Amino acid sequence: MTIKHHFSAALLFCFLLSFAQEKAIDTVYIFDNQLKNSKKLHKIETLNQEDLLKNTTNLSEVLRFQSPVYIKENGRGMVSSPSFRGTTAQQTAFVWNGININSIFLGQGDVNNLNLLTYDQLEVKSGGGSVIYGSGAIGGTIHLNNELSFNKGFNSTLFLEGGSYNTFNSFLKTSYSDDKLSIKVSGNFVKSDNDYEVPEKKYINLNGEYDNRTFNLGAAYKINAQNRLSWQTQFYDGEQHYPTSEFGTKTKYLSNTFRSLLAWDFNSTKINNSFKVAYLQDDFQYFDNIDQPKSSGGSGESFLAKNDFNYFFNNQLAFNLITEYHF
Repeated sequence: MTIKHHFSAALLFCFLLSFAQEKAIDTVYIFDNQLKNSKKLHKIETLNQEDLLKNTTNLSEVLRFQSPVYIKENGRGMVSSPSFRGTTAQQTAFVWNGININSIFLGQGDVNNLNLLTYDQLEVKSGGGSVIYGSGAIGGTIHLNNELSFNKGFNSTLFLEGGSYNTFNSFLKTSYSDDKLSIKVSGNFVKSDNDYEVPEKKYINLNGEYDNRTFNLGAAYKINAQNRLSWQTQFYDGEQHYPTSEFGTKTKYLSNTFRSLLAWDFNSTKINNSFKVAYLQDDFQYFDNIDQPKSSGGSGESFLAKNDFNYFFNNQLAFNLITEYHF
């Protein structure tokens, strides 16, 4: 089997286990209420897990081949940034389960520091209607959604992929849900020596290796028919080496992110309210010579409190108030 880019061969395994009694399945719970409402007025491209598996290499490949987003990439596994309709990466927001997760240092997101398979759904929204997620979203938004369902029993998915240049991609997801409780755990590991050769150019991609790990945990509990508590957390740890010439200095970049989001949702006939609190941590270390101590780095953390209130007068008229405090 041949895979595009510098893979020459790959082996793919996909394994799915599902144990559940036949019963009515509740509506899938997604954390982003505003995105759900936007679908009534804006065109939104939705990519589910089946679509993501068509380009399992990384998130850059999915966006490049299955969305209108322009991707500027410095090589496989290297720094990669998106943009919409002539805007820059600073005007494109990555939204994780309803909250903006662009780097607090750069004001943008690195596509290759977001593991593709750890998300259940990817949605892409173009245009200025995305400014509800911040002033840095006037170009558009890329939504990384984790779903939680009820009444689906036990399910488990294992994905393994191997290829040339000591490349390996693995993903394991397990979930359990009944009529009150939903739990989902997943992990992803990716690595590659990435030392391909281009004989025509007499070029070998030296110092191009990368590896990263992601862990996700999500849970939701129905207090009653109107109230639901939920929690999503994600940990990412990655290392990127930047390619160089035979006599160039080898460099690398280490990144570490932690995100945790707690939400309380209230839904009645007239009122919908979603209250979220989140903690975000972002650390990076850059080595301008991998044999020497780090030359630069940074560590930052932020807290977010957000409330989204909707009052429905009738089927045609509603009042929406969003308040957010970020520090």
